[in-house]
Amino acid sequence: MKYFEEPYEDYIKCMAEISYVGTKEVDEDVKCFLWLPQKPLGEPHVYFFLDELKDRKLHFNLNKPQKINLRINIKFANGQIYKTHLLKNLSFHGSESIVIADGWNESYIKYSFPKYVITITPVNERSEYKFHFFITESNLLKSIISVREHQTGEISRSVLSKICIEKELAHFGIKLMETEEYIGNNKASIIEITPMTPVNSMLAFFRRVEPIMDLILLITSFAEGRRLNWYKCEGYIGTNFVEIYNSRVTFYNDNRATTMKNEQFFKVFLKHSLQNIEVDDVQFISKTFKSYLSAKDFTAEASIVLWFSLLEKILKHNFGSIKKKNKEDLLRKLGVHLSDYPPMTEMIKIRAKIAHGDDLDSDKVFRMYLYWEKLINETLYAILKWDRSIEMQVYVDEQWEKSLRQEAAKED
Repeated sequence: MKYFEEPYEDYIKCMAEISYVGTKEVDEDVKCFLWLPQKPLGEPHVYFFLDELKDRKLHFNLNKPQKINLRINIKFANGQIYKTHLLKNLSFHGSESIVIADGWNESYIKYSFPKYVITITPVNERSEYKFHFFITESNLLKSIISVREHQTGEISRSVLSKICIEKELAHFGIKLMETEEYIGNNKASIIEITPMTPVNSMLAFFRRVEPIMDLILLITSFAEGRRLNWYKCEGYIGTNFVEIYNSRVTFYNDNRATTMKNEQFFKVFLKHSLQNIEVDDVQFISKTFKSYLSAKDFTAEASIVLWFSLLEKILKHNFGSIKKKNKEDLLRKLGVHLSDYPPMTEMIKIRAKIAHGDDLDSDKVFRMYLYWEKLINETLYAILKWDRSIEMQVYVDEQWEKSLRQEAAKED
């Protein structure tokens, strides 16, 4: 099928019930092709297939297209519903029509970029409480699995390394977080989140589980130097098995990561950070790190302006009004060491000149950019209560373990 960007066989062929066009409630059924991603960088979308005159009189005003909501029920042969797809706020993406014969036209209308996509499958009973989040590839937040194929054709796997966090997440109502690489025979980057109590509604999922998953990914993104996201989540909510597609986030497919020294450092850093974040601060810290990561592709000037704004928000959050207070004193109270920086007044002055559009020496801007980048990094480490003495202890412990392994090897 020349209309579709994905393989034709990967589309779900079904009837869709259009429930809203803009704010207008409607009740129309139309043939459609639904595509849901099973990997990063995929975009959930539908193609509506219109092959009769009455179909073309539906609520598709292509001169002024509006967002639509869809419900798609997948049924058994006896008409019983076994799966429902919900798509909210789909946007018009284009259309194509061909003339088959006189009075016979076929049209394909694409809608994409939904606010959310949720697939619901009723079940008799839930088998577990955990949620599987499928994430973009990470250098740090991962498992290392050894796979061995036997002569009989059987495949065995053994875990060489994985990240497992328990007590550091307890104050968030999360029992366990661990990394996985396989669900059945399907390989993917997976994070398992197990809440302490069952999640019985979508509202509870978005309040109790999803914010913690985002927080973990944002802290990892900060450590890794690139933005990570989850693109699909599946698990049991109430009496349904639910698949949630994260359709309005940016996914990056790059190798520009600047990671922490090694995985051992990262494990300690992640556990320490999560343990020291108060429940009431989750939203603020998540917004702060999202803002910081958004500057990855900014110019030096734009980054300095953003970082200054971010610094002020952090100080206000921790100390209230800062209008008459010395920013250097406040940063020191946070635990940021300022001996390697020029005076704060000079760093703020370069930001003001950029904001006013003054002509600036590019070498000076770049120098200040490096100072600002280091300062904002140190400030973010400070609000996570992470300092270099912890890194040194991790290094000492690691060297000690290494020496023990070497001594044991000599004895063998």
